Amino acid sequence: MEHERGGIDRLVSNRRLYLDSLVHADLTDPLVRQEIAALEGGYRIGRLLVLREVMGQAPAGYSAVTKTWCTEFEQRVANFCG
Repeated sequence: MEHERGGIDRLVSNRRLYLDSLVHADLTDPLVRQEIAALEGGYRIGRLLVLREVMGQAPAGYSAVTKTWCTEFEQRVANFCG
């Protein structure tokens, strides 16, 4: 149960969706560029959270942090792509 729904698969699948929709984004809009920067940073943070957990460097219960972060990242990507 520790790794349920919080793994790298959620992060990676949403990253692909984000990259696919990025080609249609209006890069001249400063608000769009700001959201792109937030998504890029969010992905990197999520990746580090997952790596820390997978490598056994995280304390017990840490998967809840990873799951929450990845879920919020997933929602943010959906809003950006929608």
